[in-house]
Amino acid sequence: MLALFLLLAVAGAVYEGLAERGDAKRYPVPGRMVDVGGHRLHLHCTGAGGRTVVLEAGLGESSATWATIQQQLSGGGRVCSYDRAGYAWSEPGPSSRTAGQAADELHAMLLAADEQDSTSSSHTPTVVTLCACTPTDGPNSPQGWSSST
Repeated sequence: MLALFLLLAVAGAVYEGLAERGDAKRYPVPGRMVDVGGHRLHLHCTGAGGRTVVLEAGLGESSATWATIQQQLSGGGRVCSYDRAGYAWSEPGPSSRTAGQAADELHAMLLAADEQDSTSSSHTPTVVTLCACTPTDGPNSPQGWSSST
């Protein structure tokens, strides 16, 4: 019985590894990967001009949730969607996940990607992260940015 369990576990792990490689080929990263200090987050930006609108998916969804809306909005300005650590194309972050850590990673990603002049929005009412980031005190201190850490 134990041998059968181990065989099934190994078969499942092999299948997952092969399926993950196939997914990477079928669904390449749209946009780019941005280093936020030890791991990389996926950021996909379209359009140009004015303040950047950053779209954040909630409820375990990915940035792909925003594809249609992002396409429509990008005709009038810069629009970015991203995946939080461990979701979709983003790499897993540190094991302890807090709202403050997610906010700090968003901040670091926007700075590293030179997208500081931005406003964020989420489609999840219970996880709404709204911030207006306008650099006024140097590149590392956008005015209006706040985090709960």
